[in-house]
Amino acid sequence: MKIAVLTPRHSLPMIQEVLQKNGILSQFGLVVYGSLTQLPDQYDGVKDKAQGILVTGKLPWRFLMAKRPNLELPVTCIAHSRLRSCLYLLRHLIDHPDIPLGETFCDFIHEIGDYATYADLLPPGQLPYTMFITGATERLIEETAGHVEELYRQKKIKMAYLTITQLYISLSERGVPCQHIGIQPEDILQAAQEALRRGSLERRDSRAAVAVLLEYGSSQEGEAELEYREATLMKALVDYKRTLPDPREMTISRGAQVIEVNLTADSEDRSPQAVQLLQGLEEGTYQNAGVGLGPDVMSARERGERALSHARSFGLGSAFSWSRDRLTGPLLDPKCVTLDGGLLALSGDTAKRLNISPMNYIRLLVLFHREEEAITSEKVAEFLNITARSANRILASLLADGVLEELPRLDAQGPGRPTRRYTLTNRLRAE
Repeated sequence: MKIAVLTPRHSLPMIQEVLQKNGILSQFGLVVYGSLTQLPDQYDGVKDKAQGILVTGKLPWRFLMAKRPNLELPVTCIAHSRLRSCLYLLRHLIDHPDIPLGETFCDFIHEIGDYATYADLLPPGQLPYTMFITGATERLIEETAGHVEELYRQKKIKMAYLTITQLYISLSERGVPCQHIGIQPEDILQAAQEALRRGSLERRDSRAAVAVLLEYGSSQEGEAELEYREATLMKALVDYKRTLPDPREMTISRGAQVIEVNLTADSEDRSPQAVQLLQGLEEGTYQNAGVGLGPDVMSARERGERALSHARSFGLGSAFSWSRDRLTGPLLDPKCVTLDGGLLALSGDTAKRLNISPMNYIRLLVLFHREEEAITSEKVAEFLNITARSANRILASLLADGVLEELPRLDAQGPGRPTRRYTLTNRLRAE
C-alpha cells in the first residue's frame, strides 16, 4: 500500500471507480471510518505501512491534524473548489427563481475574506447565510445543524447547500430541505495524483513548510497587462532566488493571477525568510500577499490562501501571514499585529447583523490591537469613516458577542453622558 485513503463508506464507491478507471487503484489502500473520532486510530494503524494519507474533505483533514499535530506522513485531502461551489449557487438562481440566495444557507463560505470573493461572483445582495465551523467535532456539527434548523423554523431560510456530509445527514433528518454538494471525480483524481507525488518523497523532517502567495492582478484586467505583471514578478523572484546561499531551498510555481513561492522555516510560529522575500521585492511588484506556515506544503498553502483573502479585504498592497490559528499583519507595517483566529470566524448572519464590510472588520480588530488605550465610539467612527451612531451599534454588537468587554466609564467633560470605553476580552488577545 503506497497511499492510505481514509474515507466514509458513502464516498467509497466513487473513489474506487475513479482510481480503477485511471489505472492507479493498486497503489491505494482503502480504509473506511464510521465517525471522525476513529481517524486518529486509523492513522496510527497505517502510518508504518503507507507512504502517504488521502482523506475525503477538509473537515476530516482538520480533525486529524488537530489530534495528530506531528504527523510523520504527508496528508492530502479531496476538497471542493471555490469556483464549483459558486456555480452551485448560480445554478440555484435558475432552478429556484422564487427563492433568493439570501434565503438559503451554505457551509462553504468560511472566512470573512471569502465574503468579498463570493460577493464579486454573485449578484448584488445575494449572499447566503453561512457559519464558520471552527472545529471538526460531531458536537460542533450538531450545534451547527441546530442553528440552521432554527433559521429554517424562523423562515429566514428556505433551503441549504452543504458540502459537509455529516451536516447534510443531520439536517435531512431534521426536515430541512437541503442539497448535498458531493465531491466530483475530477476532485478525486487531482487529489490522488497529488498524494502519489507527495508520497514518493521522503517523510518530511521537523522543519515547517512556508507558502508565499503573491497576487499580481485580477481576471478583470486585460490579458496583455496580466502577462506583463506576471513576467515582472517572475523576474524579480528569480533575481531574489539567485541571492540566496542555497537557491534550491526556494521553489516558484505559477497559478491564476497568483505566483506561489515555497520556502522552509525552523518552526510554524514565524518565517523571517518570507518577510525578507517581501522586503526584497520592489513596491508595486505584487498587489497582495498571503504567507502560510504549516507542517507540510498542503497545510501551508491552505493557510496562505486564508492569509491572502484577509490581505485582499484589508486593502491593496497588503501582506498577511497565517500560522497556528493566528493572523499576523500587515507584515511590512511597523505596527504589525497578531490577531487570534477566533476573532476572524465571523458567521454570515453576524456579518449581516453588523452591516460591516470584511475590510472594516479586520481594520477594527487591528485598531483594537494597536491602541494601548481603550477604544471609544469616537475613535472607531474616525478610523472607519462612519457615523458615531453606526460605531456605537457595532461596538454594542461585539460586546454582546463576547468579543469586547467594557471598561469603567469616564465622567463627561461638561454636559453629556459618560464616555463608554471598550477593549478586547483577555481570551482573544494574542500573546
